[in-house]
Amino acid sequence: MRHASFAVAALLSAVLAFSCSVPEDDPVTGTGEAPRLVSSSPEDGAEDLVGTSLDLVLTFDRNVMCPTAERSRITISGGARIDGIDAYMLEVTLSVSGLAQGETYTVTFPEGTVIGYNDDAAEEISITFSMKDFSGGSGQEVAEALVTENPIPEAVRLYDYLRSVYG
Repeated sequence: MRHASFAVAALLSAVLAFSCSVPEDDPVTGTGEAPRLVSSSPEDGAEDLVGTSLDLVLTFDRNVMCPTAERSRITISGGARIDGIDAYMLEVTLSVSGLAQGETYTVTFPEGTVIGYNDDAAEEISITFSMKDFSGGSGQEVAEALVTENPIPEAVRLYDYLRSVYG
């Protein structure tokens, strides 16, 4: 009877040992491999985007993090601003603002700004996109100022914003 209980205990130990091991290609931990970019939204090279702000979403093949100490190394060209960075599971979302019509922007994530859960650093990533240029005209003239005399400042700011995204 003792031999049977010993055999059962040994079998249970073996099952537990194998069930707790992490496969080498585990998408959560990414054991031994750096995260690879799968896609971005907008896509690299996207054209004619509209608006003054957007969220750039990078999707990776395994869970990633953006270490707080490294986030200041992430840049966007052309005078736009990075308002926030959020890394959750397979995605990194970068919120940018200050985008202007007709401009082209490049967002750069230097090596080490995106890492896997085993500190495996992703290679440098650059995503380029351009904003739609409405200066060619849309066939309709838009007044530069409100027709109301002495409009309140909020109305002026709203009108200026609407003119910036017109088209």
